[in-house]
Amino acid sequence: MKTDITQLFFEQYLLSEKTARILTAIAVSLVVYIIYTYFIRNWLNSLFREISDRRGISKVRKKQIHGWVSLLEKAGAALILAILVLTILSELGYNITPFLTGAGILGIAIGLGSQNVLKDLMAGIFIFIEGHYRVGEKVKIAGLAGTVVKMTLRRTVLRSEKSGAIHIVPNSEVKTITLVSKEKKNN
Repeated sequence: MKTDITQLFFEQYLLSEKTARILTAIAVSLVVYIIYTYFIRNWLNSLFREISDRRGISKVRKKQIHGWVSLLEKAGAALILAILVLTILSELGYNITPFLTGAGILGIAIGLGSQNVLKDLMAGIFIFIEGHYRVGEKVKIAGLAGTVVKMTLRRTVLRSEKSGAIHIVPNSEVKTITLVSKEKKNN
């Protein structure tokens, strides 16, 4: 009977084959996480640096950008950790099919329930990247006119010049933008 030398080495001297596969999964996950964070940091930082070179970005906006980079890093880390945990459970002999089925159903439910939120976020990302307007500028969006008081990836807050009323406009509702005044900022 022919025996693999690495299998023999692990079984007789160090670890069982199952433990070796678990340690390999941990090592691979660590390498994937390091590559992922390096890629995310460098790619997003270069993207945001390019945007800030085109248009001046305030300190508050830079903090928001760093917050998004951190959020993407943590989301990736959570995904890698979840895959690692499922791999370890599978190696220990647990049936992970119910976990995967539950995650799939949960993903579908969240996806269907958050369509409008995702539309708002995607529109907000493009408004931010393309720099259509900034806080302090007078605009007309979604049939409402006013000064931009606050911008987030989900919504734009306007203050009406006439009545002083505050209008909260979801970014997915911004189809046409009319810039009433474009302020020049000294950076």
